[in-house]
Amino acid sequence: DNAQLIFAGAKLPLLHIYDDEIIVVKGDRQSIGYKRSDLEFEFTNHIINIKGGMSFYMFSDGFADQLDEKDERRFGNRRFKNLLKEVMHLPFEKRREILLDAFHTYKGTNEMQDDVTVVGFGFGK
Repeated sequence: DNAQLIFAGAKLPLLHIYDDEIIVVKGDRQSIGYKRSDLEFEFTNHIINIKGGMSFYMFSDGFADQLDEKDERRFGNRRFKNLLKEVMHLPFEKRREILLDAFHTYKGTNEMQDDVTVVGFGFGK
């Protein structure tokens, strides 16, 4: 089977998780949708060969940038990646519940710092 996923990112990465390993595919350091965005910029196409059981995540920086209510430390990228790794063997609906619970527990009564978007999808075995 030669199934492939092609990813081109604007500043934000794509994570793919397979066999307990997280691989970060970095997006280009180029924004889209702003007045100063380079309309002629050619984004890099990253080709990933699909294997059954792979999971993928795209996300804004809002989750990792969220501050806790106690000492106002960021949730952080490392903690976010570790959380994704912990839930990788669960069904996506359960992953969603755990991510939401972790976010709200960490945030506590603190305000949301930014918009939070997490998109996950996978390929069955």
